[in-house]
Amino acid sequence: MSSSSQLVHHCADKWLQLADLQAEEELWLHRSKVRVGHTANLFECQTLEDINFEKWSEQRLDRLLVDYMLRKGMTESSVQLGQRKQIEVFSFSLLTRTDFKDLVDVEVFGQCRKIEQALLAQSVTECLTWWNENKAALSKINVYCPDVVADVDTE
Repeated sequence: MSSSSQLVHHCADKWLQLADLQAEEELWLHRSKVRVGHTANLFECQTLEDINFEKWSEQRLDRLLVDYMLRKGMTESSVQLGQRKQIEVFSFSLLTRTDFKDLVDVEVFGQCRKIEQALLAQSVTECLTWWNENKAALSKINVYCPDVVADVDTE
């Protein structure tokens, strides 16, 4: 392979990586807007008897239940609850339907559960894989891999 074709191939790979990062960034930006909109709706309620406060409170309870169930490892049930409730988000006074996953980090809890189950099975492979994927971001916030986990991997 010539150096120019290698350069083109390398550039194409980087372009795909940037496209993936942009899509992920847009997803998190969307979720942030939905979450800020959800919180902003509380301030639009004039009284506790306001019908919008009642709707907001019900949605918050549903969201908290889904979050709690995810934390306790009840992934399927929590996803079913979120889908069944069809959580609505009042975004800056406009009623818009959104996926409940915009308010609850189902993917993050799924990753945690997967790693937890692997550790319970006395395997650190999943943990180290996650660590390596997130090493750069973790080092920026001064979180480093414990020597115990790193030592287990090398044994």
